[in-house]
Amino acid sequence: MPEIEQKLRFIQILDIGNGGRVVTSIEFLSLANKVSGRGQELHLRKQAQLMDAGVNLVKIDLLRDGDRVMILRPEHIPPHARTTYQIVCWRAHHRKSFEVFRAPRRQPLPIIPIPLREHDPDVPLDLQALIDQVYENAEYDDIDYRADPVPSLSGEDASWADGLLRGRGLR
Repeated sequence: MPEIEQKLRFIQILDIGNGGRVVTSIEFLSLANKVSGRGQELHLRKQAQLMDAGVNLVKIDLLRDGDRVMILRPEHIPPHARTTYQIVCWRAHHRKSFEVFRAPRRQPLPIIPIPLREHDPDVPLDLQALIDQVYENAEYDDIDYRADPVPSLSGEDASWADGLLRGRGLR
């Protein structure tokens, strides 16, 4: 099959007082980032370039499929923070430390701090409010929720999702 070109979306916060230098890069991982191949190679190369340039990174993985390719290797994430979805923040001025935010499937997404320049306070980002707004703006209300998700949920998660969808009249 021919490769399909994908546009990858990210947010970069720039310091306009310093020639437009990138201060922070926020990225929602795509399947292209998480599946072995050219997309993943490009993603990891770009991540290394940003880190070498002293750019703060915030990686948000809301996909259940593919490999974990966060800034922090999966085995280094504390057991209490190993949730379905992963959010990791790396601050350029604290190169050896990472912040991991819990994002379990059955709870709203967290509010996370977005780092700026070292002397600036963080800016809170309400991920759940952001996702809710994207869902509304993009008019995703035409999704057929009668079909099981891919990859499928198992056990208690499948029952939970089914109950949630039935409660909203979507199944």
